[in-house]
Amino acid sequence: MVLAGSNNYTGSTVVSNGQVELATNGWLRFAIGATGVNNSVSGAGSAFFRGTFLFDLAVAGTNTGDAWTIVSVSTASYDGAFQVSGFTNSGGTWTRTTNGV
Repeated sequence: MVLAGSNNYTGSTVVSNGQVELATNGWLRFAIGATGVNNSVSGAGSAFFRGTFLFDLAVAGTNTGDAWTIVSVSTASYDGAFQVSGFTNSGGTWTRTTNGV
C-alpha cells in the first residue's frame, strides 16, 4: 500500500503482512501525548518512508526521559528525502530544540 498526500487520521497503522510505503509527497501526522502515548506504524510487515512525519505536540509529555515509539515494524527503511517536520536529523537521531533547550 502506498500512502501519498495528506494522511491525517488519528489511529495507528498496522502492517500485518506486505509493505506500506509513504510516498515522497506523502505525510503522516502523529498525535503525541504522555510518554509512550501516540499513534504509530507497527506490525510484522515492512515500511519504506520517503515523505514527511508531522508530530502534533500540543499535549506531549515534557519530562526528561519521556519517549515514544513511532515505527515498530519488522523492517523499516528511510529514503534520503524522508524528514520529520520541525526536527533536525543528526546521524539518524531526530531532535527538536524548543526555547533554547
